[in-house]
Amino acid sequence: MSKNKEIIRIPTNDALTTIDIELTYQLGGHNPWSYANEKRGIYVSVSPIKREGGFKSFTAFSGVKHCIKELKRFSSKAMATAKPDIDTVKAMVMQVCQKSQLSVDSAAFDELESALS
Repeated sequence: MSKNKEIIRIPTNDALTTIDIELTYQLGGHNPWSYANEKRGIYVSVSPIKREGGFKSFTAFSGVKHCIKELKRFSSKAMATAKPDIDTVKAMVMQVCQKSQLSVDSAAFDELESALS
């Protein structure tokens, strides 16, 4: 099983940009860019991704992530059953929209709730 699992892509007011929400397993440890010691486990990440001409691009530090489950080692079962909190994900989407000066339709949150349930 992959260590990344895409949950949903939310369209934005920019036709080429979507907000991608995915679950990822990360080893944790020292992060040289933020100087923080991160937990090992499953994270939900929310990032603005631009797709153009078959290419995918993103801007560094434009997304956010949150640890939803600490693990000592990768587990396919834990990855398959991990569910992030809907209110946390909504707040993360709004934070990314504000940082990137994007907006999403309110109907996208209904799709997000059905994807997370």
